[in-house]
Amino acid sequence: MASKASHFPLDISKLKFVLQVLKHYKFPDARWFEFGLNLGLLHPTLEAIESAHRGNPSRCLIECLTKWLTKADDNVTTVGPVIWKTLANALREMNLISLSTDICKTSNNDIIIL
Repeated sequence: MASKASHFPLDISKLKFVLQVLKHYKFPDARWFEFGLNLGLLHPTLEAIESAHRGNPSRCLIECLTKWLTKADDNVTTVGPVIWKTLANALREMNLISLSTDICKTSNNDIIIL
């Protein structure tokens, strides 16, 4: 039995693709900080991103995802492995149910089609 795409590990080489998927499903960039917390990034890490890129939520989201995909904080793996399902769960915690469901639905079909 093949593994589902939702369980395949993600890494920094998938950054552009993860961003494309989030944009496709209309993730609100302005909510990047909360998203980062739900992905297991630590508050000081997110504060540093905000300080470096204040007023640019798109860039903050990119940096947030970079930190998550590289497991920059030890806390990341306590939330879950760096996979689509963990990302979808973080969105669900933000009450972005439709976005979370869309990501789960497409990733469970082994291929995410944009």
